[in-house]
Amino acid sequence: MNLKIEYLDEIVINSKALTVNEIMTKVFQNFKKNHFVEPVYYKFYNRVVKYTDKDSTLISLEEYAGAIKQGKLHFTTYNIEKGRTKFFGKNAKQLAKEHRLISMTKMYIDNIFKYREDYTKKKGKRIYEYKLIKRSTILGRNCYVISFDTDKDNYNRKGDLFIDMDNFAVVRKVNRSKKDNRILKDKTINII
Repeated sequence: MNLKIEYLDEIVINSKALTVNEIMTKVFQNFKKNHFVEPVYYKFYNRVVKYTDKDSTLISLEEYAGAIKQGKLHFTTYNIEKGRTKFFGKNAKQLAKEHRLISMTKMYIDNIFKYREDYTKKKGKRIYEYKLIKRSTILGRNCYVISFDTDKDNYNRKGDLFIDMDNFAVVRKVNRSKKDNRILKDKTINII
């Protein structure tokens, strides 16, 4: 008989498996780790120029100036201080009536909902159903994969969260279409 030495990788055994409710409670308690936007206040200027597809003729020019404030609790206030719109061509008056507020409204919605991720806040327990799907490795970190889903008309209705098993920080967020389950947004976060 010959002596043979083999080294195995280190394995950590956790005697108590956490329930999905316990995992999500720890995520909610780590709110600051799981919301990466610091309170900010900034002024913005936005110009939207539209051309025809056919010959690149100028159709409209829109300009907006305003301010966005993001507070400690991640509530966004959004204010357009000045705005002007100019339409060109034969149908300019008609276009002005039909499309005057489209870009302004889109900017408003994009900013108001930018950080509305109810599925990582404590109130998510009342709105979402969470399920532990599997375990996975992301960026060399062992993660729980939790699905979230709601029938309420929320901004994010369905998706998956990849949660670090050690510090319960969200490592990856996948938002899915409620209708056909396709991925709408997939963001991996490299937190140290």
